Amino acid sequence: MYLAKLNIWNFRKFGYAKLDGPPKVSIDFKKGLNLIVGENDSGKTTIIDAIKLVLGTQSYERVWIDERDFYKDSIKKEFKIECIFKDLTEDEGGKFLEWITFDEDNAPQLKVRLIAKMKDNKITAKITAGEEYLDISFEARDLLRTTYLKPLRDAENELTPGYRSRFYQILKSYDLFFKNDEKKHVLERYMDKTNRLIEDYFEAEILEENKEFNIEKGEKGAKEVTEFINDTLESFMGIDYKNKNYKAKVNISGGDLYSILSKLGLSLEESKTGLGSLNQLYIAMELLLSRKSEVSKIILIEEIEAHLHPQAQLRLIKYLQQQSNEKSQYILTTHSITLASVVNLERLIICSNNQCYPMGSNYTKLGKGDYEFLERFLDATKANLFFAKGVIMVEGIAENLLVPAIAEIINKPLDKYGVSIVNVGNLAFLRYSKIFLRKEGGGIGVKVAIITDLDVKPECYYELKGSGIDNEGGNEIDINKQREEARQKKKEKYDESGIIKTFTNNWTLEYDLGLSGIKDRLYAAVKIAKKIKNNDNFEGEFEKFLGEARKEIEEWRKKRYNDEKIACKIYEPFLKSQASKAVVAQYLARDLLENINEVEEIIRKDPYIKYIVDAINFVTETEGE
Repeated sequence: MYLAKLNIWNFRKFGYAKLDGPPKVSIDFKKGLNLIVGENDSGKTTIIDAIKLVLGTQSYERVWIDERDFYKDSIKKEFKIECIFKDLTEDEGGKFLEWITFDEDNAPQLKVRLIAKMKDNKITAKITAGEEYLDISFEARDLLRTTYLKPLRDAENELTPGYRSRFYQILKSYDLFFKNDEKKHVLERYMDKTNRLIEDYFEAEILEENKEFNIEKGEKGAKEVTEFINDTLESFMGIDYKNKNYKAKVNISGGDLYSILSKLGLSLEESKTGLGSLNQLYIAMELLLSRKSEVSKIILIEEIEAHLHPQAQLRLIKYLQQQSNEKSQYILTTHSITLASVVNLERLIICSNNQCYPMGSNYTKLGKGDYEFLERFLDATKANLFFAKGVIMVEGIAENLLVPAIAEIINKPLDKYGVSIVNVGNLAFLRYSKIFLRKEGGGIGVKVAIITDLDVKPECYYELKGSGIDNEGGNEIDINKQREEARQKKKEKYDESGIIKTFTNNWTLEYDLGLSGIKDRLYAAVKIAKKIKNNDNFEGEFEKFLGEARKEIEEWRKKRYNDEKIACKIYEPFLKSQASKAVVAQYLARDLLENINEVEEIIRKDPYIKYIVDAINFVTETEGE
């Protein structure tokens, strides 16, 4: 069986709903691996805690309910959490027989729920199963307990010997270490032999040869220690010492099984192990209990990436995906874009705006081909979109470099607003944008701006290419019409109900910047890119190239070049592969940021940069703006 659905009413930040009505949040889980992603305070821990409250943990830790667990604006101080299990085997069905109900397809299911209420500052909670208000036995609840790994894991302490160590608790719960009153456990028998050997050592002056322990004839024992203690003790106790047969012995105290287990620690062979390795050892230890459970086990791991470098994260998640089977279901949370990029998209759950959105094909507008495409190309640099409040999608490295710089200049820094910029590297915007669209309509509360080139070539382009078309504006009306039609087609293709919006230019980013009030700075960056085409090192002052660029632009004006022709002349090195767009964007972005006071007003008001400014404003606007 597996946890198929989690329903939540009025719990923490997830909002108000009447307990006898539909839940405020309903989350569907898959068999095997489930990865919950989202920015900080998006609800990931709330989901884990909800499951723990209902099912408990194998470490029997007490999860307290307090007033902060009730949704702050709820009409009544009460909440409900319900876990629904499906695909029960016959054996599992037998263990929960009296609590089994049937779903809409007449398949057996197990519902377990917690209802908590607060009245007069007193909190009461009750756990039931099956039909409403039917008590569930302790034995049945015990079978449902989860394995839980907290986010700030103190692996070193949990692996150290002691009655409170997690290693002791796990060994004590493992069926190999159940106590048997009729016969001593193997470890107890080992300890008996060890104690006999230790006592013999403290009773002997000279040890006998023993090849098993590599003891040579003539090695000293420690009889002098026990003799001194006993002689001194006899002096202290007088006649009682002999009458009561007192005699000090040296051994390992606590020879019963649980005492032995409390003395065991778990470590790697290296003398000093780092936090990452200890964390992996700790996870391996926790997974021990799920191997021989009577029913399928849920393993909850918060921030699974803790202390692990990216390659270690990849190995761990690969192992968990391989181990996911009928006996184990993993529900993990993460902030790691590395993990978010490698786990199958259908197994992701995004937390955003106090809701949870499974990314399976039943929920998104992504098609089968989209999932296959994203599985190939959704790498760590693009997976940051799962943690964003807003997303800007661009089609090239130049936009990827310049858009954040422009956002900084207009005082809308993308990091401050939680906006991710994703370079799709081509025109596959729909492959990515559909991630944010739900099959039943609406989105996931994340706005997406698509910045794309219009790709309608101006007349001067054909002159540069030597096609002989005049540049005096004879076809200006036709080009404007083409642009409007192309702009409309892009909007029809990408725009979706205020969630996804397209922002485009007249031809390309560089051409439009060549029309703008920063054309001189763009051309200076072009000159630098031409100079360092075959040399990665740029030695010189930007101001020198800026002066040259302004002088050349002024000469073009004297020749009566119009704005479009000047923009094309600036763009010409790109057509002739004389300059790299990435290098140009790099040096232009650097110059703009170093001269914010000079360029801010231009960038805010320039009509040719407006489409970028509008895109930034779209994804950064907040309610009430």
